[in-house]
Amino acid sequence: MIGCGDRGRTAHMQGIYKHLAATNFEIVALADPWRIHREQANGMVKEWFGREAKLFTSYRDLLAMDGIDAVMITQRIERTVCRLSLRFEVLPSMLSTSKARNS
Repeated sequence: MIGCGDRGRTAHMQGIYKHLAATNFEIVALADPWRIHREQANGMVKEWFGREAKLFTSYRDLLAMDGIDAVMITQRIERTVCRLSLRFEVLPSMLSTSKARNS
């Protein structure tokens, strides 16, 4: 989950937890730049799933994990779209252009 603030913990985490039996999901990683938000969300994960999530300060590290099936983004959309657009559209095209020039 990217974003562990109030919206992430209350609206999103508690909202999807109600559907745990029907959807068979598990929260395995949390990313938020604020330590207190990560710790509060991780407390909920520990209570619900009996183990701690992997904690990250950067969403980039979370996205680099192996074995993730889905990512829940709870940040404001305009902030997230800019970041993910940079990650998946701008940077790959810059890297492929750079590699082509160096070949």
